[in-house]
Amino acid sequence: MGISYGSALRSILLSTAVAFGLAVAGAGGSAAHDFQEKRQQNPADSLGHYGGAEVEGKRVKNTGKGMPSIRGPFPDSFGLEFVGQLTNEELGVSRLVFTGASFLSDIWGWTDPDTGDEYALVGTSSGVAFARIHDASKPIGEQDVAQFLGLIPTTDPDTLRNFWWDLKVYDNYLYFVSEVRDSGIGIFDLTRLRDKTGPEGDGLFEVDGRFFEEDSPEATQSVVASHNISINEDTGFAYLTGATLDPGTLSGEPVWILDLKNDPILLTEAGKIDWIDGEAEEIDSHDAHVLTYEGPDDDYVGQEIAIIAAGENFRLGIYDVTDKQNILEISAKTYPGASFTHQAWMNTSGPEKGRWIFMGDEEDEVFGISDPRNPNLPDTTRIYVWDAQD
Repeated sequence: MGISYGSALRSILLSTAVAFGLAVAGAGGSAAHDFQEKRQQNPADSLGHYGGAEVEGKRVKNTGKGMPSIRGPFPDSFGLEFVGQLTNEELGVSRLVFTGASFLSDIWGWTDPDTGDEYALVGTSSGVAFARIHDASKPIGEQDVAQFLGLIPTTDPDTLRNFWWDLKVYDNYLYFVSEVRDSGIGIFDLTRLRDKTGPEGDGLFEVDGRFFEEDSPEATQSVVASHNISINEDTGFAYLTGATLDPGTLSGEPVWILDLKNDPILLTEAGKIDWIDGEAEEIDSHDAHVLTYEGPDDDYVGQEIAIIAAGENFRLGIYDVTDKQNILEISAKTYPGASFTHQAWMNTSGPEKGRWIFMGDEEDEVFGISDPRNPNLPDTTRIYVWDAQD
């Protein structure tokens, strides 16, 4: 049936050439995408928003900076209270062979519908770690800060691709992806975490299933890795962005749509988003927020909408994905300072829900520009706000 069961832990050493290539890319500030190859295609350049000077100097200057751990106290106006943390080591994360460091790259949450307990699901350079962060049977003042419960190991611990993970939940199942070869889509029944008070045995969990796109009866190619996964919990469809058919590459593929509803493990292909403007070439689908739209634009109320951060395509795209075989582009635009369109999220609560999209550009502080309407704004990272009421 194409599903790999059992322990996923393997040791596959990278070849010297691959290791050297990744090291060079990393030294340039980005192993996931090559800025120089794409800069000349940036549509924002034609708007006069790119100066081009001292780009490499900026890259070097902004590489290697780190943020210290912040324990508080926070200003009262923040309304926050620091209660504790689990270190990478306490989450079972080993140091990568090539860097001597360990990393966390994404986090999601799950609340057990039967017990009310809350869990943190953490993508790490060693795999997916689980921690109980709230025991519903205890008063707030008697809570343990967090309890590490175990880890699903990566399929290849000896690759730098372990930098990137993404996790989402649907119907008490965790679906997770990474850029590691042969990772496919990992599937884990989160109810297995119930009643656990800490790691057992070697502290490793086995996945319940590992899906590759070739497992689908109608599929002709295999998705071996993916950068991100988005799930619309209202409809039960998953969206893979930055998917690859080739373990040596990333992206260049449409957004893959999978149906989770009928079986939590045997996923089926539902369709693809082949953009931009009908062109399926040089696609860099980096991240997505997919939701059932509730307004304010009456034309799309009740439709399933995908908001796509298009990475090196330098634009934000909005698509009607209700009919998986007939994807419709609603809007796709670039913006001043576009450098790597990284992630976007539509506000889904409050009196103006659905009006605003908040977007981040991963490299605007390095390769982008200041707001041309405000030349005194420094070249720093920023949050872009889009008005999506129409």
